[in-house]
Amino acid sequence: MKIIATLAFLFSIFQTSVFAQLSTSSSVGLSYIIPASNTGDHYDSGFGVIGTSNIQIIPLLGIAVTGSYNNLKSKEISIDGSGNVMDGEDMNIYGITAGPYVKLALFDIGVKGGYYFGDISEWAVLPFVQLILWKLTVGAEYKTTSDTKWYAIYLNYNF
Repeated sequence: MKIIATLAFLFSIFQTSVFAQLSTSSSVGLSYIIPASNTGDHYDSGFGVIGTSNIQIIPLLGIAVTGSYNNLKSKEISIDGSGNVMDGEDMNIYGITAGPYVKLALFDIGVKGGYYFGDISEWAVLPFVQLILWKLTVGAEYKTTSDTKWYAIYLNYNF
């Protein structure tokens, strides 16, 4: 029993020292969404809100965790039974993604995977690149999977 207690104590000390050395940063900002492929046939560009936490594992490698809300404007119009022209439904999308990135000077290059829900429900893969300039991050990503594809350009404030 003493051995288990000693090992648990040593493990907790080791874990604390390892996690204390991890560098983390968070940011929030706005994104501009450009539909691609078939999505562009039905939706115009839209805007979104994005929040990101970056966890630096070693000097050249980290993990990015992102939560987002995106809105794409509908191009479609419809006519109701009275002959009135009505706009189509906008697409509201929420997403949670995470993945590794490589830090190269001012740039982070990586790929995230995650799940989008709301008006769509699907898993996604997003290659991304971001440029970190003091308190600002400028980035771009591309949602490559499924029928709903888009490019996103974002500007985040780092705190």
